[in-house]
Amino acid sequence: MNWKTTSEQSTLNTPRSPHNAAVEQQATPYLVPRFGTARRFILLSAGLTGVLFVILTVLVGQAPYGFAWDVALLRAIRLTASPFLDVWAVRLTGLGVSWGVVPLSILLGFGLLYRKYWRKLCFFCLSLLGCAVINPLAKLCFQRIRPQFWDAPLSEFDYSYPSGHAMASMAFVAVIIILVWQSRWRWSVFAIGVGFAATIGWTRLYLGVHYPSDILGGWILSLSWCLGILGWIWPFPQRGDRPSNPPQLKPSTTLSTQRRL
Repeated sequence: MNWKTTSEQSTLNTPRSPHNAAVEQQATPYLVPRFGTARRFILLSAGLTGVLFVILTVLVGQAPYGFAWDVALLRAIRLTASPFLDVWAVRLTGLGVSWGVVPLSILLGFGLLYRKYWRKLCFFCLSLLGCAVINPLAKLCFQRIRPQFWDAPLSEFDYSYPSGHAMASMAFVAVIIILVWQSRWRWSVFAIGVGFAATIGWTRLYLGVHYPSDILGGWILSLSWCLGILGWIWPFPQRGDRPSNPPQLKPSTTLSTQRRL
C-alpha cells in the first residue's frame, strides 16, 4: 500500500531545478569523513616529524656547541654582514614574535570569534598557544648555550634550542596555510608564508643568536605540534555538520503551480 500523500508524491516526482542541482554540487566537495584517510595521513605526518625532532635533539645533545655545518653556515652568513643588514635584521627579527606574530594572531583570533568559527578558533588557539608553552619548557630541558662567535647586535639571555622565533613564525604560517587551504589563495599564502618563516630564520642566524640546527629544530617541533592539533580537531566541514548559512533551495515551478491550483 502506498502511504505517501498526494503532495509528497508530487514533490518526489518534481524535477530538480538547476539552482538546486548547483547548490548540491557546490556543497558536496567540502564534505570529508569524520576520521578518514586525510586525518590519518595528517596524524602520521605529525608522528613522523615528532620522531625527526627527537633524532635531531639526540644529535644536538652530542654537539652542544654546534655541528660542523652549523659553524660553517654561520661563518658564511657573517661574511655578508653590513651596517645596512644589521639594521634590517634587528627590525625584521621582531616580526617573528612581538611585532608581527603576536598582534596578527590576536586580530585573527578575534576575527574567527566574531564569525563564530568555533572549530577553527579552537585549532588556531591550541596550535599557537601550545607552541608558546612548549618552547620555553624545551629550552629549559635541553639548555643549549647560544653561539658566541661574535658580538651580536641583539642580546638574548635564554637558551638556544629550539628557536622560539622559528617556532612562533612557523606555527603562525602553518595555521594560516591550513585555514585557507580550501580557498583559491592557498598557494599564494603558502609562498608568502614560507618566505616569511625563512626570513625570520635568516635574521636569527645573521644576528648570531642561534645555530642553524636551532632553527631547524624549532620548525620541525612546531610543524609536529600543529599537525597533531589539526588531526585531532580538524577545522574543516565534516559530513553531518550543519552549515552556519545553509544555501536556500528554490521551489520548482511545477510544485508551485500545483499549489496555486
